[in-house]
Amino acid sequence: MTAETPKTAGVIDRALALRIRQRRIMQGLTQQQMAERIGVTYQQAHKYEQGVNRVSVSRLFDIAQALGVHPAELLTGLEPEAGALRETPAHRRLLQLAAAFAQLSAREQTAVLSMVRLMARATPDAPLGRSSPDGPV
Repeated sequence: MTAETPKTAGVIDRALALRIRQRRIMQGLTQQQMAERIGVTYQQAHKYEQGVNRVSVSRLFDIAQALGVHPAELLTGLEPEAGALRETPAHRRLLQLAAAFAQLSAREQTAVLSMVRLMARATPDAPLGRSSPDGPV
């Protein structure tokens, strides 16, 4: 008896898809740019990110290389919880903010952080109180 691999994506596949999408957004890449980097159509890249199509090991290596990370970074800690496999608008804004923040100089990053802390009315050394990606951002 041979065990067949399901052709549809499972929960871990969808968690990987979300991680790939998050990483792409943090890198500031469009889905079209990602597709070109990994040698697939836009539609295929979209299906990978939505968890519609499973990502093969060889494609995972292509994706990791395109994102500038080791493949293990995309796989480490994939423990999807109920409700964790959806991206909220606030979560997407956080990813975009992280991507933009990473492009700033250290001096600019410090200034932005100070401004955000003032806006959040947080003390300089205290963690920001609204850490939930589902809350208002």
